[in-house]
Amino acid sequence: TLFPYILNATATSSNTVNIDFNEELDNTSATNTANYVFEGGYTVSSATLNFNVVTLTVSPAFANGVPFTFSVQNVEDVAGNVMEGSESFTLTYGILDEFVCENIAVLRSKVDFTSNAGNIRDSVEYKLASNVIVVATDPYNNQKVLQDETGAILVYDQNGVLGSMDLGDEISGVYCTLTNYYGFLELVPTRPYEQLVDYLQNVDPMVITLEKLNDNDFMIQHQAELIKLENVTITSTGAFAIKSRYDLQQGSVTAPALFPYFRSADYISQNIPTGVSQDITGFNFSTTTISGSGSGEGSGLPYRYYIVPRFSADMTGMTGVQDYGKMKIAVYPNPTTAFVTVNDIEATDVEIYDINGKKVASQSMKNTNMVSLQSMSAGSYFLRLLKDGEQVGTAKVVKRSFPYFYNKKTGWLCYPVFLYLCQKFRDYEETKIIIFFIVLYCRYNAGFLPSCDKEYPFGDRGRCDCSERRLAVCGIATGLSYCGYCQYG
Repeated sequence: TLFPYILNATATSSNTVNIDFNEELDNTSATNTANYVFEGGYTVSSATLNFNVVTLTVSPAFANGVPFTFSVQNVEDVAGNVMEGSESFTLTYGILDEFVCENIAVLRSKVDFTSNAGNIRDSVEYKLASNVIVVATDPYNNQKVLQDETGAILVYDQNGVLGSMDLGDEISGVYCTLTNYYGFLELVPTRPYEQLVDYLQNVDPMVITLEKLNDNDFMIQHQAELIKLENVTITSTGAFAIKSRYDLQQGSVTAPALFPYFRSADYISQNIPTGVSQDITGFNFSTTTISGSGSGEGSGLPYRYYIVPRFSADMTGMTGVQDYGKMKIAVYPNPTTAFVTVNDIEATDVEIYDINGKKVASQSMKNTNMVSLQSMSAGSYFLRLLKDGEQVGTAKVVKRSFPYFYNKKTGWLCYPVFLYLCQKFRDYEETKIIIFFIVLYCRYNAGFLPSCDKEYPFGDRGRCDCSERRLAVCGIATGLSYCGYCQYG
């Protein structure tokens, strides 16, 4: 006989606890508050059941960072089997106020990273409470650089805990531990970030000289921050390779100070723009034991600071999308499945870049204000709008897969019609009106509806609260969302 047992328990807020069981439970026993006993003066005011998950509401509120203990007993499954004995758990909600850091500078002060002699991880969980901007990203180990007005820090997120985000995203509520990686401080996320505040935000780099980049005492105060070297020349030749050092010259100062660290950088394997006076932007990074790749993962590199270009656009001797946070404009619909419309700006061409700054497409915008993303896979992209070669605007677009159409009578119809009309009329508003009537006809006569799994504001996981609990449906270009049964939207 299989008895119910607890898989996991989590403090989901300051006064609620979720308990996940291995199977569906009997409602009467699962919602009996007497079956849940908390120590320390806490009282269970209610218990609700959703299949196999019990949510307890507790009073008073849990204190931040202070552990509490509770036990569960006498809960039955739908077959009448009772859990064996009692199971106890000790949980902690939030973190102590002393470990809440108001900005990156305060967070960096929590750990001594001046020693570059070892790899030391602090086990304390901290919360970074300030809004921070993603200024660099690399898919390898989900590495990112976060920066606010007080400093910056490299994120090492091997397990993808922090959650998805793109270059220029502004987020808040980052929980983490800290690691002194041979003198370079790293943030290791412990939970998903709490809030996406904004997107396409720009951080101006700190302009320094090559002489300052050679000064370790100066650079450790600005570790991981975006920096910019003006009028420097790369004197090394060949092609860029991962974890190799390249020589820079600025006036009479020279140093092996350029270091391609991000594996996804679009300039890797590209020819070095040797001998060209240029500006170079990137975050700064230090090494002491990291292996070089130029000679088969050779011996550890000496301790010093480098500039790490994030993509080719960081070197003015190369090309790419630049100033992604400047001249930000709105496009719609966004997210989109095929096209976006650009209003209130005159552009002759558009360049499309992926989130790593690599150009993936370009289109003419003469005689149209629509940009096609039909050939793009689902994901986030940056649009660089140009007028006669000069940048006049940027936008971030989320491309989604086109929603699935189920059709009892006519099969796949609306999608190709939609694409044909968009191409024919080259005008989003006219296409939108035509598609509106097509959807109305299909909705009431052809017996099919375009459905998608987007989470709409009403209902649970996109399902309406009516008796049928159907998924929300969307009206393609009409922007409508409604229930396929009760038509509520």
